[in-house]
Amino acid sequence: MLLWPSKCRHHHHRHYLTTNTKAAVSSTGPKLLRYLGSFEPRLDKLTLAVAIRFTDCEKWRKEFKVDGIVNDFVYVEKPKVFEYYPQYYHKIDKDGRPVYIEQLGKIDLQAMLKITTEERMIQNLVLEYERLAEPRLPACSRKAGKLLETCCTIMDLKGVGVTSIPQVYGFLKKVSAISQNYYPERLVHFHSTNEPVWHANNATASANSTSSTPLGASREPLAW
Repeated sequence: MLLWPSKCRHHHHRHYLTTNTKAAVSSTGPKLLRYLGSFEPRLDKLTLAVAIRFTDCEKWRKEFKVDGIVNDFVYVEKPKVFEYYPQYYHKIDKDGRPVYIEQLGKIDLQAMLKITTEERMIQNLVLEYERLAEPRLPACSRKAGKLLETCCTIMDLKGVGVTSIPQVYGFLKKVSAISQNYYPERLVHFHSTNEPVWHANNATASANSTSSTPLGASREPLAW
Protein backbone atom coordinates (compact mmCIF):
# COMPACT_ATOMS: atom_id res chain seq x y z
CA MET A 1 0.00 0.00 0.00
CA LEU A 2 1.28 3.43 -0.98
CA LEU A 3 0.87 6.06 1.73
CA TRP A 4 0.07 9.54 0.47
CA PRO A 5 -0.26 12.23 3.17
CA SER A 6 -0.78 15.76 1.91
CA LYS A 7 2.55 16.96 3.28
CA CYS A 8 4.69 14.49 1.35
CA ARG A 9 5.84 17.08 -1.19
CA HIS A 10 7.48 19.17 1.47
CA HIS A 11 9.52 16.23 2.77
CA HIS A 12 11.00 15.25 -0.59
CA HIS A 13 8.22 12.64 -0.83
CA ARG A 14 10.42 9.68 0.09
CA HIS A 15 9.54 9.52 3.79
CA TYR A 16 5.96 8.63 2.88
CA LEU A 17 6.66 5.69 0.56
CA THR A 18 6.93 2.02 1.40
CA THR A 19 10.28 0.25 1.05
CA ASN A 20 9.22 -1.46 -2.17
CA THR A 21 7.97 1.79 -3.67
CA LYS A 22 11.19 3.59 -2.75
CA ALA A 23 13.19 0.90 -4.52
CA ALA A 24 10.95 1.08 -7.58
CA VAL A 25 11.46 4.82 -8.03
CA SER A 26 15.06 5.11 -6.87
CA SER A 27 16.39 5.06 -10.42
CA THR A 28 14.18 7.93 -11.54
CA GLY A 29 14.67 10.22 -8.56
CA PRO A 30 12.49 13.17 -7.63
CA LYS A 31 11.15 13.65 -11.15
CA LEU A 32 8.88 10.60 -10.89
CA LEU A 33 7.91 11.52 -7.34
CA ARG A 34 6.79 14.99 -8.47
CA TYR A 35 4.87 13.36 -11.29
CA LEU A 36 3.12 11.03 -8.89
CA GLY A 37 2.28 14.03 -6.72
CA SER A 38 -0.09 15.43 -9.34
CA PHE A 39 -2.56 12.59 -8.74
CA GLU A 40 -5.25 12.07 -6.13
CA PRO A 41 -4.71 10.08 -2.89
CA ARG A 42 -6.34 7.07 -4.63
CA LEU A 43 -2.91 6.49 -6.14
CA ASP A 44 -2.82 2.84 -5.02
CA LYS A 45 -5.33 2.12 -7.79
CA LEU A 46 -3.51 4.22 -10.34
CA THR A 47 0.13 3.27 -9.83
CA LEU A 48 0.40 1.33 -13.06
CA ALA A 49 -1.30 4.05 -15.10
CA VAL A 50 0.98 6.67 -13.56
CA ALA A 51 4.05 4.60 -14.38
CA ILE A 52 2.89 4.30 -18.00
CA ARG A 53 2.32 8.04 -18.23
CA PHE A 54 5.74 8.73 -16.80
CA THR A 55 7.32 6.36 -19.33
CA ASP A 56 5.42 8.13 -22.11
CA CYS A 57 6.70 11.44 -20.77
CA GLU A 58 10.31 10.28 -20.88
CA LYS A 59 9.79 8.99 -24.42
CA TRP A 60 8.32 12.35 -25.46
CA ARG A 61 11.27 14.20 -23.95
CA LYS A 62 13.65 12.23 -26.14
CA GLU A 63 11.53 12.58 -29.29
CA PHE A 64 10.98 16.32 -28.72
CA LYS A 65 14.68 16.74 -27.89
CA VAL A 66 13.98 18.61 -24.68
CA ASP A 67 17.61 18.53 -23.53
CA GLY A 68 18.65 20.10 -26.82
CA ILE A 69 16.07 22.85 -26.41
CA VAL A 70 17.36 23.62 -22.92
CA ASN A 71 20.96 23.79 -24.10
CA ASP A 72 20.64 25.40 -27.52
CA PHE A 73 17.24 27.02 -28.15
CA VAL A 74 17.27 30.81 -28.40
CA TYR A 75 13.93 32.55 -28.79
CA VAL A 76 15.23 35.74 -30.34
CA GLU A 77 11.75 36.87 -31.42
CA LYS A 78 10.37 36.68 -27.88
CA PRO A 79 10.09 40.46 -27.28
CA LYS A 80 8.01 40.89 -30.45
CA VAL A 81 5.83 37.86 -29.72
CA PHE A 82 5.22 39.24 -26.22
CA GLU A 83 3.31 42.16 -27.76
CA TYR A 84 0.67 39.74 -29.03
CA TYR A 85 0.76 37.16 -26.23
CA PRO A 86 1.94 38.56 -22.86
CA GLN A 87 3.38 35.77 -20.67
CA TYR A 88 5.60 36.57 -17.72
CA TYR A 89 6.61 35.88 -14.12
CA HIS A 90 5.85 38.53 -11.52
CA LYS A 91 7.22 38.21 -7.99
CA ILE A 92 5.97 35.44 -5.64
CA ASP A 93 2.77 34.50 -3.82
CA LYS A 94 2.34 34.33 -0.03
CA ASP A 95 3.84 30.82 0.09
CA GLY A 96 6.92 31.82 -1.88
CA ARG A 97 5.95 30.28 -5.22
CA PRO A 98 6.80 32.17 -8.42
CA VAL A 99 3.73 33.82 -9.96
CA TYR A 100 3.22 33.19 -13.67
CA ILE A 101 0.73 35.31 -15.64
CA GLU A 102 -0.81 34.96 -19.09
CA GLN A 103 -3.01 37.65 -20.63
CA LEU A 104 -5.19 35.52 -22.89
CA GLY A 105 -7.34 38.42 -24.04
CA LYS A 106 -4.41 39.95 -25.91
CA ILE A 107 -3.54 36.89 -28.01
CA ASP A 108 -3.29 37.65 -31.72
CA LEU A 109 -2.22 34.37 -33.28
CA GLN A 110 -2.15 35.65 -36.83
CA ALA A 111 0.22 38.46 -35.89
CA MET A 112 2.40 36.04 -33.95
CA LEU A 113 2.69 33.69 -36.92
CA LYS A 114 4.11 36.55 -38.99
CA ILE A 115 6.95 36.78 -36.47
CA THR A 116 7.58 33.16 -35.55
CA THR A 117 6.21 29.65 -36.07
CA GLU A 118 3.91 27.52 -33.96
CA GLU A 119 6.74 25.01 -33.51
CA ARG A 120 9.05 27.64 -32.03
CA MET A 121 6.31 28.94 -29.73
CA ILE A 122 5.83 25.43 -28.37
CA GLN A 123 9.59 24.95 -28.02
CA ASN A 124 9.67 28.14 -25.97
CA LEU A 125 6.85 26.83 -23.79
CA VAL A 126 8.89 23.71 -23.06
CA LEU A 127 11.97 25.80 -22.35
CA GLU A 128 10.06 27.89 -19.82
CA TYR A 129 8.79 24.78 -18.05
CA GLU A 130 12.35 23.49 -17.82
CA ARG A 131 13.57 26.83 -16.50
CA LEU A 132 10.83 26.71 -13.90
CA ALA A 133 12.36 23.48 -12.62
CA GLU A 134 15.85 24.97 -12.78
CA PRO A 135 16.64 27.66 -11.70
CA ARG A 136 13.34 29.34 -10.61
CA LEU A 137 11.90 26.82 -8.16
CA PRO A 138 15.21 25.99 -6.45
CA ALA A 139 15.84 29.72 -5.97
CA CYS A 140 12.35 30.24 -4.52
CA SER A 141 12.79 27.18 -2.29
CA ARG A 142 16.02 28.54 -0.86
CA LYS A 143 14.41 31.91 -0.17
CA ALA A 144 11.30 30.34 1.40
CA GLY A 145 13.31 27.83 3.41
CA LYS A 146 11.15 24.93 2.22
CA LEU A 147 10.66 22.75 -0.83
CA LEU A 148 8.58 24.41 -3.56
CA GLU A 149 7.72 22.45 -6.69
CA THR A 150 4.85 24.39 -8.23
CA CYS A 151 4.21 27.92 -9.38
CA CYS A 152 1.08 30.01 -8.98
CA THR A 153 -0.50 30.44 -12.41
CA ILE A 154 -2.89 33.30 -13.20
CA MET A 155 -4.91 33.40 -16.39
CA ASP A 156 -6.04 36.97 -17.05
CA LEU A 157 -9.19 36.66 -19.15
CA LYS A 158 -9.76 40.38 -19.66
CA GLY A 159 -10.71 40.97 -23.27
CA VAL A 160 -11.46 37.32 -24.07
CA GLY A 161 -14.59 37.16 -26.21
CA VAL A 162 -16.66 34.30 -27.56
CA THR A 163 -15.71 35.21 -31.13
CA SER A 164 -11.96 35.26 -30.39
CA ILE A 165 -11.78 31.70 -29.07
CA PRO A 166 -11.98 29.77 -32.38
CA GLN A 167 -8.98 31.70 -33.75
CA VAL A 168 -6.62 30.40 -31.07
CA TYR A 169 -8.34 27.20 -29.96
CA GLY A 170 -6.10 24.83 -31.93
CA PHE A 171 -2.90 26.38 -30.62
CA LEU A 172 -4.07 26.57 -27.01
CA LYS A 173 -5.23 22.94 -27.20
CA LYS A 174 -1.71 21.83 -28.18
CA VAL A 175 -0.15 23.96 -25.45
CA SER A 176 -2.57 22.62 -22.84
CA ALA A 177 -1.88 19.04 -23.89
CA ILE A 178 1.86 19.50 -23.30
CA SER A 179 1.24 21.08 -19.91
CA GLN A 180 -1.18 18.41 -18.73
CA ASN A 181 0.58 15.38 -20.19
CA TYR A 182 4.22 16.21 -19.53
CA TYR A 183 4.29 18.80 -16.74
CA PRO A 184 1.20 17.96 -14.62
CA GLU A 185 3.05 18.40 -11.34
CA ARG A 186 3.45 22.13 -12.07
CA LEU A 187 -0.26 22.85 -12.50
CA VAL A 188 -1.59 22.57 -8.97
CA HIS A 189 -2.14 26.24 -8.11
CA PHE A 190 -4.24 27.87 -10.82
CA HIS A 191 -6.32 31.04 -10.70
CA SER A 192 -8.32 33.08 -13.19
CA THR A 193 -9.15 36.76 -13.04
CA ASN A 194 -11.22 39.28 -15.00
CA GLU A 195 -13.53 36.50 -16.17
CA PRO A 196 -16.19 37.59 -18.68
CA VAL A 197 -19.75 36.80 -17.65
CA TRP A 198 -20.18 34.12 -20.30
CA HIS A 199 -17.05 32.31 -19.07
CA ALA A 200 -17.89 32.56 -15.37
CA ASN A 201 -21.30 31.04 -15.99
CA ASN A 202 -19.95 28.07 -17.92
CA ALA A 203 -16.52 27.36 -16.45
CA THR A 204 -15.89 24.04 -14.73
CA ALA A 205 -13.02 23.17 -12.44
CA SER A 206 -10.69 20.31 -13.27
CA ALA A 207 -11.12 17.16 -11.21
CA ASN A 208 -7.47 16.16 -11.60
CA SER A 209 -4.33 18.29 -11.37
CA THR A 210 -5.58 21.87 -11.37
CA SER A 211 -7.56 23.87 -8.87
CA SER A 212 -9.27 26.61 -10.84
CA THR A 213 -10.45 29.48 -8.68
CA PRO A 214 -11.52 33.04 -9.54
CA LEU A 215 -8.75 35.23 -8.18
CA GLY A 216 -11.15 37.41 -6.24
CA ALA A 217 -12.39 34.36 -4.33
CA SER A 218 -9.01 32.74 -3.86
CA ARG A 219 -8.01 31.42 -0.48
CA GLU A 220 -4.38 32.10 -1.43
CA PRO A 221 -3.97 35.88 -1.73
CA LEU A 222 -1.01 36.99 -3.79
CA ALA A 223 1.94 38.94 -2.46
CA TRP A 224 2.73 41.38 -5.26
